[in-house]
Amino acid sequence: MRSPPIRLPVSVPVAAQTLSLDSAGGVRLHASLFGAPHPVAGLLIVHGLQSHAGWFEASGTAAELAGAGITCLAYDRRGSGRSSGVSGHADSCEDFIADLRAAAAALRVELDRSIGSRTPMHVLANCFGTRAVLAYLADDPSAFDSLILTSPATHMSRKGSYGLLQRLSILLSPSRYYFPTPLQDDDFLASGPWLEWIRRDRLGLRRVTAGFLRSANRLTPRMKIAAARLHVPLLVVLSRRDRLVVNDAVRAEFVESYPGPKQVVEYDTDHYVDFSDARAAFERQLEQWVLVTAPALSGTAP
Repeated sequence: MRSPPIRLPVSVPVAAQTLSLDSAGGVRLHASLFGAPHPVAGLLIVHGLQSHAGWFEASGTAAELAGAGITCLAYDRRGSGRSSGVSGHADSCEDFIADLRAAAAALRVELDRSIGSRTPMHVLANCFGTRAVLAYLADDPSAFDSLILTSPATHMSRKGSYGLLQRLSILLSPSRYYFPTPLQDDDFLASGPWLEWIRRDRLGLRRVTAGFLRSANRLTPRMKIAAARLHVPLLVVLSRRDRLVVNDAVRAEFVESYPGPKQVVEYDTDHYVDFSDARAAFERQLEQWVLVTAPALSGTAP
């Protein structure tokens, strides 16, 4: 018998349209499209390690942005959420890039169909998603009109990382040997109704393969190349009580050296700001950034 749906702590104003996308290797990706009635911009949303597109459906933020004229598309990478592929596995770092490329192309098609080829397209990456997005931009630095990183996985704490013996085991293990992720549910939120929602989330990814982890590690050099060369406007959203990301290191070693225009916002929350009391402020910040701040910084404001 199917279990009853998890009750959401918020009221989601608009249901997402489900898309099925073709990616490399015959993988079918699930995507959630939040179409704006009168779109003026697009936002591609890239989830973190444990999360998936359903988290953005649940919070209501993407739906609110759509109501403000920003068409949003959130996708599940292969082996995550509702996408096909071996659960928690990647054969190479190119798998992450291929999935992102398929999702970006789908959003571009939607925007072109709605309002034309010049529509600005932005990207938001949460935590682990930062690695794929920056690596993607290393190859195509003009793919997006701005870059938004929430709790970026450029500098992880010991709590959010594997220890030395585990790293050695990952290097030596067969590609499809599984490891539990270093994340705990209460690393995202210390308490509250959303923590219970995360605990009951059957689609959350809690174990990954050695192949996935080795592939993710191979994104690092490309991520560093992009961070040193990009000039698109950058918004970094930090959470003050983050137990997984080292905020001081993100500021000092990533943000300070970023060549393009940038802005940092910090909320007094745990790791996952979109499930916190700051969600409404976060949504307003994203709307302001996409519609006003990023275009002004890049010189494309009307």
